[in-house]
Amino acid sequence: MAGLTLAGIPQLSQGAETKAAADEVFMMFPGDYTWSEAVRAAIGSSIGGGGEIGEIYRVCAALKGRSGDNAAWFEEWNKMGEKVALLAEQAKEKGYLETAPRPPYMRGAHYIQIGERLRQPRTPEAQKAYARSIELFKKGLPDVPFLSVDRVEIPFEGGKSLPAYFVRKRGTAAVK
Repeated sequence: MAGLTLAGIPQLSQGAETKAAADEVFMMFPGDYTWSEAVRAAIGSSIGGGGEIGEIYRVCAALKGRSGDNAAWFEEWNKMGEKVALLAEQAKEKGYLETAPRPPYMRGAHYIQIGERLRQPRTPEAQKAYARSIELFKKGLPDVPFLSVDRVEIPFEGGKSLPAYFVRKRGTAAVK
């Protein structure tokens, strides 16, 4: 398809055939697409409560100069996840959980998952981190301000079932 133009305008034909120039894509870790994409996803999740920009930046600052060191990536994201989980526990003890910034248990779970996702090969440490993120996720479900989440079992073949979450707008009828 090279040489074709869209609507006769050569500039419009380049979109799908060429890659974006390096300066057109936000790269928190220049030269490391995987890490930079993970950071972009973390930033994108902040609108729904999955992160706070300042916390994400602090993790990235701690990783400066260590690009590609996935053990460091795991450690720093896990550290931030546990820090936020501790803040959630303190807010809960004081009765401030509803006014804490974003759902803190969910943020902690998400940060741990960000770190765990790039941990290869799978290690007992990574499995433990994943289990911890699920624990925090479950603790945080009731605190998501705009959603109600019910744990459900989906019937499966052979009398088995699959665990799932039914997500609905807060205030609508519960699953029966």
